[in-house]
Amino acid sequence: MAHEGRNVGDYNFIVGFIDEPAIEGMINGVSLRLTSLKEKEPHDHNAHTGGVEQSSDDAIHSNAVGGIDTLEVEVTHIASGISKLMSLKESFGIPGQYEVGFIPTSPGPYRFRFIGDIKGQAVNEVFESGSKTFDEVQSAKAIQFPVQLSAPREAENAARGALETANEAREDAANVASSASTGILLGAIALILGVVALSLAVLAFQRSGRKA
Repeated sequence: MAHEGRNVGDYNFIVGFIDEPAIEGMINGVSLRLTSLKEKEPHDHNAHTGGVEQSSDDAIHSNAVGGIDTLEVEVTHIASGISKLMSLKESFGIPGQYEVGFIPTSPGPYRFRFIGDIKGQAVNEVFESGSKTFDEVQSAKAIQFPVQLSAPREAENAARGALETANEAREDAANVASSASTGILLGAIALILGVVALSLAVLAFQRSGRKA
């Protein structure tokens, strides 16, 4: 599992996707393993298990930093620039493990920006997926067998394209119909004017005949 580890102030961050390789269209999420760089401090294990008793009630010495509810992560699909801010939650029974789930619907690199504070230490740290960090999201076709199916985004784009084409055709038809209606109206007006002109000519001819 490819994750990126980095020291951030008094803490070490290990960051990646919850499940790797990350595949588009499959449920996944942000994974953060948080440990302290300071000397080990005793932790109450029951505090991270909802009070459920474990095999021992003794305090467990660990560098894991649990009980943090002041961290958020801004997830960005780099290619599109679309981002969303999400709240991290500590995993049940695993002190120092924080996660938030989502379904990556587009392949490619993602950026995770962690925002907030850890016991008073301000945090604003950016991690990006890549060959030297953690996995980028892969197209679902990479693992499909024996038949490769179109991704939902591809089907949506095709449907959107068909809809746009249909709308353009409808607009063209409406324009043609409008032009035809205008032509018919102008033709009718010309016909009426011609009839009126002919009637006036006949009337003038009749009057000139009576005078003669």
